[in-house]
Amino acid sequence: MFERLSEQNSPDQDLDLIEANIQDDLDSNLKDVAFYERAIADDPHRINYYWDLGIALLLEGREEEAQMVWLTAPTDDNDEQGWLGEINLRLETIATVKTRENNYQTAWLLRQYLYLNEPNNLHNLTQLGYLSIEQAKLNPDSATDIVTGK
Repeated sequence: MFERLSEQNSPDQDLDLIEANIQDDLDSNLKDVAFYERAIADDPHRINYYWDLGIALLLEGREEEAQMVWLTAPTDDNDEQGWLGEINLRLETIATVKTRENNYQTAWLLRQYLYLNEPNNLHNLTQLGYLSIEQAKLNPDSATDIVTGK
C-alpha cells in the first residue's frame, strides 16, 4: 500500500517519499478513496490522510467532496502555511506526473486547485497555460482568465 510519511522524517525525506509513492503506483493508490477513509477512521489526527483523500476524490471527479474533506481536516490554525504547503506539494507533484502521462485534463484540474492556494506561483501559471494549449482550451476570451483568474 501507499507508504505513509513518518513524523521523524525531514521535509526532504517526506518529499522523496511522496514523489516515490506517486511514481510507483499513482492510480491504484491515490484513487483508493476507501483506503483513505479507513485510514482517517483509524487515525483521525494524521492530516496527510485528509490531503490524500481529497486528492483521491478530485481524481474521481468528486470536487465538492474533496473540498469538504480539506476544510474539515483537523489542522492547527496557527500553522496554515505548513498544512497549505503540504497540500500544494501533493497537488504539484501529482500534476507533474499527470502531465508526463499526457493526462492534461487531470493535471489542469490539480493545477487549478494549486492556483487557488498560490495565485502568484509563476511556474504553476505557466503550466496552466501550457495545459490549456494542450487541451485546445486556450482562446482569446479565456487567455486572460488563465493569467488573471477572472
